[in-house]
Amino acid sequence: MGSVDNTSGAKVISFGCDNPSKGLPVSHADGFINDKDTGERKMTLECITASDLRTGWFALVWFNLVYPEQKGIEVFIMGAGPIATACILMLSWGAADRIKRIKVLSLSGTSAIALVKRLKDRVAVPMEATSDRGDIRLARFLVTATNAGEPVAEECEIGEGAAVLSQGIDDLPKVYIRPRLMKNGWPVGDDLYAMQERNVDPLALAYSREGEKLTVEGKRDGAINIGDILSDPATMQRLQESDSDKAFFPVGLIMYDLAINIAVMEALIEAIRTAAA
Repeated sequence: MGSVDNTSGAKVISFGCDNPSKGLPVSHADGFINDKDTGERKMTLECITASDLRTGWFALVWFNLVYPEQKGIEVFIMGAGPIATACILMLSWGAADRIKRIKVLSLSGTSAIALVKRLKDRVAVPMEATSDRGDIRLARFLVTATNAGEPVAEECEIGEGAAVLSQGIDDLPKVYIRPRLMKNGWPVGDDLYAMQERNVDPLALAYSREGEKLTVEGKRDGAINIGDILSDPATMQRLQESDSDKAFFPVGLIMYDLAINIAVMEALIEAIRTAAA
């Protein structure tokens, strides 16, 4: 549940564990927009596509933050589903001139080939499906975008000083986070308290599994919200100049979805008014 001005909203996600075997998405999402004061329903949206694209937007946000000017960046995407697709589209849309190539690796192998083929005419960056895990270590920007629910890369496979974006659940090894990232790197979240409460991303789990809290011991070890970086030019400069490991763990706040859904609603209202004029 969240609110913006006089509008409130909620997002409901329904899962079907057997859906993939039926050729259906594993989850569906509905967005509700209400009047904040009266509770009156303004609109209900099927918002899985918007939610996926919002999640992909994190890739562009993180890329622009860590590589604002550098060119020739090698990108590696682990996964070939909707989130991986959204990440690629967003990176192509907003950072194509700074990316040398995007390599895609999937658990099945065939889905990565299919993804590259499907997106080749929509993406302004050279793309390549690969099965060589040695390519992971060469990437300067690594995105884990799978629903495997377990680490998809070994600590030794992640290049020193690479920028990592965790888009899955428990998708990075603990040894990468503690001690490597927490010792000398930049562990970044979008909301440490929300991450601690949901306790599904690898950064929060690295603490909760030891009986510790991300908002206490994690902050002590250097975990920081991305908003605190964006609002402080000095901290942002230190991040961008650092050669240390950097990783972003966006938990996905309802406020993001609400902002998108409100924008969709306002665009639809304007389109209806224009058509009726």
